[in-house]
Amino acid sequence: MSYLKNQNINKHISRIKHSYQTRLKIMVDSLEEYMPVEVSYTKPDGGMFIWVTLPEYLDAFDILDKAKKNGVIFVPGSEFYIDGKGKNTMRLNFTNSTESEIRKGINCLSNIIKEVL
Repeated sequence: MSYLKNQNINKHISRIKHSYQTRLKIMVDSLEEYMPVEVSYTKPDGGMFIWVTLPEYLDAFDILDKAKKNGVIFVPGSEFYIDGKGKNTMRLNFTNSTESEIRKGINCLSNIIKEVL
């Protein structure tokens, strides 16, 4: 409550909104540049996440194990299903990484995916 009383919340929201838009664009551009054509992904108008869909025979948990070793983390999409579906999906967050970390992380992730295709 103190923050709301002592700070300009609208200025803060504007700054965060701009930052998220920039990072979202960088992640989408990186996905377009690095990901193989077998991988699809959302291009959201807002929010904090991009949903990625891998070929059905791939399991995001297998990719996560390899990605962790390279400092890349994501949430496997199956964690958002109650029926065991979504094993070939992942949710990527672009709000907590720098622009260079996003590029590097997507490049790394795409290389791992290319290895298992």
